Amino acid sequence: MLITNNLHKSFLLYAVIAVIISMLVIPSDAQARVKHHSGKKSAGRYHKKKRAIRAVEKIDVSSVVGIAGFETWFLEQMRKYDVTGASVAVAKNGQIVYAKGFGYADKYANVPVNSQTLFRVASVSKAITAVSIIKLCEEGKLSLQDKVFRLLSDLTPLESGTTPDPRIYDITVQQLLQMSGGWNRKRSGDPVNYPHAVIAAKIAGKRPPADIDTTLRYWMGKPLDFDPGTDYAYSNIGYVILGKIIERVSGMPYEKYVKSEILNPMGLLAMRLGKTLRKDRAEGETLYYPTAGQKLRPSLFVGEQGLVSEEYGSEFALETHSADGAWIASASDLVTFITTVAGDNHVVSPSISQASLRLMLSRPTLSHWDNKTEYFGMGWNIVEGTAPIKSLWYRSGSLPGTLAFVARREDAVAVALIVNTRPKNWHKFNRISRAALWRAVDTEKMWN
Repeated sequence: MLITNNLHKSFLLYAVIAVIISMLVIPSDAQARVKHHSGKKSAGRYHKKKRAIRAVEKIDVSSVVGIAGFETWFLEQMRKYDVTGASVAVAKNGQIVYAKGFGYADKYANVPVNSQTLFRVASVSKAITAVSIIKLCEEGKLSLQDKVFRLLSDLTPLESGTTPDPRIYDITVQQLLQMSGGWNRKRSGDPVNYPHAVIAAKIAGKRPPADIDTTLRYWMGKPLDFDPGTDYAYSNIGYVILGKIIERVSGMPYEKYVKSEILNPMGLLAMRLGKTLRKDRAEGETLYYPTAGQKLRPSLFVGEQGLVSEEYGSEFALETHSADGAWIASASDLVTFITTVAGDNHVVSPSISQASLRLMLSRPTLSHWDNKTEYFGMGWNIVEGTAPIKSLWYRSGSLPGTLAFVARREDAVAVALIVNTRPKNWHKFNRISRAALWRAVDTEKMWN
């Protein structure tokens, strides 16, 4: 009996130690979030219900007439949704006809947003990466059918003894561009965000957050969620890999290649990769403001003292997002980018040919997109319309602290809108702001 009691006590002691160690390795809020994500079925039903509500919700922006009407309306919405600052731009036939800042870049120092203020543009970065990949293909340095992990053959799984899912060696450049590479973050998580950015670094024996190579090697050890090329699922990691491909094929760092070969020839000299920490923000870059009621948490960055908000390091590291979501730009920069790619700018040659652009915007041969008026091509969302506006292509982005949107219609009108606060009900703010901006464009007599 004494031996049994001692064994029982020893087991309890080891169990307590194991729990403590797990709490040290992964912070408690990560455990809570992992547990939350394990309830996939209930979470899926909840999100489906929210999407259904959004689908039937009516948007009325009939009160917006012309750009003056938009300005009055938009300032009111910024107050309503507690948005601190914004940048808006419009271009027609390749020329910027409107660019303006709203609110504050730094509300503490009363610094207003102007037309050149830089903002994080989040997943709009994917369009920039996609254009860069297509340019490399045009130059004969890369093929859409190249197998990405053959090009990155030196990368091996992070954890010793781990065998990669053999299907990863079938993933092509085109599949990553079209987000059909085989990863579904709703099932397996998103490796570029918390808690994976911490877990991967700890496995590698490095200071969190994990760098790009560590992140890729960590995710190589995970099974795919579906066979490459058979389905669509929104993917950040796929575009991070494309950034790595750009480096490998061009022989240049990702940012240097994109700036020298894509952005600088367009005259976009201020655009660059952003940094996560507030102390590292670029010259001319806005501050970012938390969603109302957001809880502060420890930083992903080891050595950073105190609690921080999500936009400054408790949720993600821009340095890891790189090619999928780390660029900073003004709204004017974004409309210049999209109109130049479209060939509207007659002063600057397009980065890629019209044939390549049509390929980027073409509908993928995936059953996921059958009978849908909107689909994801290569780096861009495409909405098929009816006469007189037959199509619209756009890219949007969202991270804590920012929302960004750039779009071009078939009539050569392009718009961009970026804010430095992601509101609580940001989906609705996004929809009504876009609708109001297009309404302003269509009712502005000066441009029509």
